Amino acid sequence: MKAYWIAIMLAVLGWRTREAIYGAWTLLYIYLLCDDAFQIHEQVGSAIARHLGYEPALGLRAQDFGELTVYGAVGLTFLVLIVTIYLRSSRDARNASIDLAVLSGAIAFFGVPVDMLDSVARGSRVVGVLGLVEDGGEMVAMSAVCSYVLHLVERRGHVLEPLWRLISRRPLRPRHGH
Repeated sequence: MKAYWIAIMLAVLGWRTREAIYGAWTLLYIYLLCDDAFQIHEQVGSAIARHLGYEPALGLRAQDFGELTVYGAVGLTFLVLIVTIYLRSSRDARNASIDLAVLSGAIAFFGVPVDMLDSVARGSRVVGVLGLVEDGGEMVAMSAVCSYVLHLVERRGHVLEPLWRLISRRPLRPRHGH
């Protein structure tokens, strides 16, 4: 549901600002919505694993390697599309795109490496914890994207302070005496 609303808000933002970059981000979130609904990476990953003769290794199934192939191909396709359009975008759209890349990276982190760890841990006691971390992390990250895009729509794409700059200024550890 969050991917649906993110895609709609990004499409509205693209229409309002006439920035093509928001169309590219819209396509990414439409893909994520369809992938979730129709299990694209699982279905295509399984077919790729069979077709290319992938073998299980490192605790991962052949299908897991097929899914990683799908993630890589889809990720690279969207990366090329977004970067190409990013280079011709306004400063606000560029800042928003970097912010969206950081937030989308969080979704990818929980959806790919944590998912693969969950696959490796199959049958162990940590599998439930990893499943919770994966699903919960994706939901929190998707909520953050949803909130950020809503904020962008409310400001008609104007970015007061890029999120990525705020994150990069934060100290990684607390200062002494505080």
